[in-house]
Amino acid sequence: MDLNFKDISFKNIDELLTIALKKQSHNPNGTCYSMLHKQKAIQSFASERKLDGIYHLSESHFPTLRSRTSYRYARNSEKGIEMKSQTPFALSKNFIEFQCDKNFETDKQNLLSKVKELPSEWTLVQMTSIDFKIDCVPFETLKNSTPEFYLTLFKCGDGNFQPFSVKIDAPINNEKQIDLAKELRETILKLDENPKVNEHNIEQYCKCRNECNISLKQSVYQMEFCWLKKWRFLLLGKLVNLSQANKIILPQIDLILKEFKYTLNDENKNLIESITLGSPYLSRREIAILILGIIPDNKDLSTKLSRTIGDISQNNGSFLRGPRHPVILILDQQLDYFPWEACEILKHHPVSRLPSIHYVYALYAEHKENIINGLVTNISPSKGAYVINPGKDLPEMELRMSKFFKYWTPDWQGNIGDIESDTYKQLLINSDIFCYNGHGSGVQFLSGDVIQKLRVKGVVMLFGCESVAFSDTDVGISELRGTYDNYLMACSACVVGNLYKVTSKEMDFISTNLLSMVIPSKVDTHWKYIDKSKWNAEGKIVAETVSHLKETQVHEPELLRAVCLARQTSNLRCCVNELALVCRGLPVLIK
Repeated sequence: MDLNFKDISFKNIDELLTIALKKQSHNPNGTCYSMLHKQKAIQSFASERKLDGIYHLSESHFPTLRSRTSYRYARNSEKGIEMKSQTPFALSKNFIEFQCDKNFETDKQNLLSKVKELPSEWTLVQMTSIDFKIDCVPFETLKNSTPEFYLTLFKCGDGNFQPFSVKIDAPINNEKQIDLAKELRETILKLDENPKVNEHNIEQYCKCRNECNISLKQSVYQMEFCWLKKWRFLLLGKLVNLSQANKIILPQIDLILKEFKYTLNDENKNLIESITLGSPYLSRREIAILILGIIPDNKDLSTKLSRTIGDISQNNGSFLRGPRHPVILILDQQLDYFPWEACEILKHHPVSRLPSIHYVYALYAEHKENIINGLVTNISPSKGAYVINPGKDLPEMELRMSKFFKYWTPDWQGNIGDIESDTYKQLLINSDIFCYNGHGSGVQFLSGDVIQKLRVKGVVMLFGCESVAFSDTDVGISELRGTYDNYLMACSACVVGNLYKVTSKEMDFISTNLLSMVIPSKVDTHWKYIDKSKWNAEGKIVAETVSHLKETQVHEPELLRAVCLARQTSNLRCCVNELALVCRGLPVLIK
């Protein structure tokens, strides 16, 4: 029968998408499943079914990874790979598997229930690209595209806060569309191809590096101000001292609404509160545009509210820029490459990443018994291990890092140079904190297939190039994969690593600053006061000066906050090293 496209209505398309999705319910094709849910989300938003749209966006994230995780769990169970406590090694499939009898309404309510159950300290920010041609092309095309996307905000533990989603257009600067993905990749590739510095090319090397630094900083600026634009405040987590804001700041908004006898629905009320608490990061003009968009029918009210919020920002800026609780970014494969943590609005706050909301809940369920105040707390700083230069081709790094670990953590177990897979595995599973210092992510010494069968309860730090980046599977159109997938399946609470290629020396500075902040030590002289020039050149540990540090300068037990501080390591010459370091997993307290 010929299909007459003129007869296809909006309702028909919606029904066809529903039928197609139900046929994909049990063991779906990842690419098709993702595309169908994105299209269904757009249909839902167009017909004002906002929660339906948000549910479909959340379903579109990494469906192939969900299938692989469920398969690994089933395989481990079949083979009886369990601990004596009967806890399966692999991440449980109960919270990520696909349902045979799909009921969208039930699934939507389950999503909201899971968000409500998560720790109240957490904020989830989901970013979902909606450029459909991107989902149908090989990775070579995918990696150079900067799409429009939906940004969805979930505030965990709050049953009164309904998720909010807004469409973010592709970035434009001076009325011209800019391809940030292409610019970012070309700059990082240029840095990688820059010849190694020597006495003959130092001027050329420095010029190239400085040009790349300027380009990278410009890309980050454009991400925030040309792409996110006025919606960047949605990336902020909850204030640690929220009670003061509730007592002093937010009542000012309520008084104005009462004065004008104006009633807001819950979504708009929550949105205005978020704008108010994020106002120091916005201009007065942006605040006015946002408020007018929420209250278009009362110009006097919107004007007064905008001015009041602007005054609140001016008078309470330092308080509102104060400590925030963690944000977990849920990024789809098209948006994961970008260094969101480097944006001004996020760079001083704790941020982690996870591939989908299903994995946020699944990982939370695995570690629930040890989560207090939103932090995984069963990680001991005394139970650590390290692997240094297993490829035996980084002698300078080996000297620096071996001296550091022997000085700062003399009781840790470690391996320097050649390593057997079994030794690597034992160090990994028997430690609360595992550090890898070498090329890449270390899978050349312990395969991903083996890692998936383990139970890795603690924190993993992989300081090699692109150690937690996603890459092509070399099979055409497919979902991107990465080493982190293996550690996620093995239930690791958090993995720290690099999105991009980095330079050995500066990564050693960053990693030692991170470790010396998050791991307490009994040494007389804090690492901050060690002469780094002698350590870098000769591996010598010599005190540079003697001074007293404040407790907050000596030790930061929250891993995500420590990573923020480590990115700000002084005297970094190559900007990409600062942008590369990210966390994947849950917020962790090391004590």
